[in-house]
Amino acid sequence: MKKQLLIAGGVICTLMAASCGTAVTTETPEAKISRNDLSKERLNGNVKTIRQRVYWSQEKFGRIEKGRPQKLKSQDYLKEYDEDGFLAEETFFDLRDSVISRRKITYDKPGQIVKEEVYDGLKLSSVVNYTYENETLQQKETTDGEGKLKERYVYVYYESGLLMDEDKYNADNKLSQKTVRTYDDYNTLKEKQYYWGGGSLYKKESLQYYGESDQDAVLASVTTVKYENKKPIFDGHVAYDRYNQFGDYQQRTVFDKADIPTEVHEYSYDQFGNLTEYIVRKIVIHETVKTEETEDSEADESDDTVDVVETIAETEVNDDELSNTGSEWDYGTGDFYEYSFDEKNNWTRKITYKLTNVTDVAKESARQFYYDRTITYY
Repeated sequence: MKKQLLIAGGVICTLMAASCGTAVTTETPEAKISRNDLSKERLNGNVKTIRQRVYWSQEKFGRIEKGRPQKLKSQDYLKEYDEDGFLAEETFFDLRDSVISRRKITYDKPGQIVKEEVYDGLKLSSVVNYTYENETLQQKETTDGEGKLKERYVYVYYESGLLMDEDKYNADNKLSQKTVRTYDDYNTLKEKQYYWGGGSLYKKESLQYYGESDQDAVLASVTTVKYENKKPIFDGHVAYDRYNQFGDYQQRTVFDKADIPTEVHEYSYDQFGNLTEYIVRKIVIHETVKTEETEDSEADESDDTVDVVETIAETEVNDDELSNTGSEWDYGTGDFYEYSFDEKNNWTRKITYKLTNVTDVAKESARQFYYDRTITYY
């Protein structure tokens, strides 16, 4: 049996034009702060707090308004930022505005975290302590509310300052996982190897880039190889393309073992970096297989009885069956978003729509959620 897929031509749609940006491709120590949390979250101005609530959206008197409250995990929250633009505290709520969980963050200098306290409701559930040397993170230790060790990470660096090893220890303080990073001559991350605590390799990721230096290198693809019983299992690779001015990729393509695309994810953004549309298309394989007629068959004797199988996966077929096998891309599904903004160009309302059928000429969609944000400033 020979594995093959037939791909219809012209299936990957072209994204709307966007300027190309530079993505972060080199790994620097976590303590080397280059941006605050406000810039990472695409927030403008000196934001003090954000209170976000989520509702079902409804149309009333020709306008889209809030419906009944909707509980979306981690979306009903209050975020508080310090004057340097770093997250100081975040609290998550249920539909009755009762606290579900809370996280408090302590810094010893702007952007350098020394402690995180995590609460389950109002009860302290874990504490994360950070240890630095020359402003470089050396260790991250997590204990429960009573001070008992839950897990610990130890970081080892190359002389250049780039992260080399990330060692994870379990509650018994035994090495459970190790991640090893290697870089090229331009200090660009090229490979990540994942090991169990006993030393056996279980996954490897190889990264390729557009550009030839760390100044213009942009992530192009990630190839993943998994290992079972020390034998490599090639799982295909993922390609990234068409970055915008913020360094966000606008297209992500998943390839199978035969180097054939099986999924395409497309992203569009507004001028402020907010996601406005997400679409995913998958390959659909139509396999036509002849089956033998039986005495009980109700089909006309002059016709062949045919079973049609439709999958979104790789299918094994013989070479002589290829004439009866075809494939195409589905119409695609996804989401798109509409925003309203305040005077700082931060969005205060977001309406989400679920795309149920995407074609080049039409979109069938259903309106879903209404996000409401109240933003205060220093």
